[in-house]
Amino acid sequence: MGNLISLFPRYDGDPLGLFCLPDYSFCYNRESETIFLAQETDKTGLSNEVVLDDETGFWNPNEYPLCVSRIISVKKASQFYLINPAVSDYSYKIACQDAIIGLGLIWSSPNSNQKGAMYLGDIRNTTEEQTFELSTEFPKGQFRGELNFTTVLTLNSPGTPQSNEVIYANEPGCILGVIDSYTIRIDGNGSFFPIEEVDKPGEPLWSVKCSWTDPDTELLSETVVIQLNKAHKNFKLLDISNKTNFEPQLFMEIISNAVGIIIETLRTDGNNLTDLDKGEEGSVSLAIKYFVENLGWDINTPSQTSASIRKYLEQKLSIL
Repeated sequence: MGNLISLFPRYDGDPLGLFCLPDYSFCYNRESETIFLAQETDKTGLSNEVVLDDETGFWNPNEYPLCVSRIISVKKASQFYLINPAVSDYSYKIACQDAIIGLGLIWSSPNSNQKGAMYLGDIRNTTEEQTFELSTEFPKGQFRGELNFTTVLTLNSPGTPQSNEVIYANEPGCILGVIDSYTIRIDGNGSFFPIEEVDKPGEPLWSVKCSWTDPDTELLSETVVIQLNKAHKNFKLLDISNKTNFEPQLFMEIISNAVGIIIETLRTDGNNLTDLDKGEEGSVSLAIKYFVENLGWDINTPSQTSASIRKYLEQKLSIL
């Protein structure tokens, strides 16, 4: 496909540094506690995505809503409305002087066939710094795979073009340029095994559920879950929100044993765990491949699997 040619001037880069674009912040609420998710670069080399990581091990997009926030600042926004003679052969002007430019966010989840937009506010024609806040919550279970964020400039309200302004876009809703883009993966290779809390009186403290029929095609996030039983008398020892009784070493041992069971279940299904490349994106097989190649897990035998998982979790949870 050839390069697209715009029929009107658009925002195309920021050599003057008009925008301040800090990182996004992602979190979820569990037991009245806000837990922030770390952002780790995808180490598979297959994409430029960022993987959300929960150090407590509880993050599961099917069980908890995802809260997203960011604060964007723009200074000297008048540059978008006026020709700037101070910049040689470059102008930020993208709209009539009396038009109103807006700041918006477009989000999309290709795997979920969903797309939406949020309006963050009007960018006034002024030299004063302006601040815009993004704060939204996506319901649990809404997305799978990747979630894309694109910050854009839009024409909110048209102006009255002067004789030298007829070349500028003047149709409401027109996108005047892309400021930046960001992609996160909310499940798949980089996510850890989902953990959920259940209420099952008379049942063991923890259990593992593996429901896949084809590990090469079915998503790990939909077919694997580690369950912690809230009805058990010792659940308080695994409740991260209970700072007094929580036992991190016990929690680590349970999770490592549960993950080991998942891997051995895959092995006993007839998978020799040496040919995981055929797994599709987000599948059980490709997730195990990620843990082996990027986290250094040794899964050649059950004992080696157990030892390498415990070693990783002890470092991850800082329990050494």
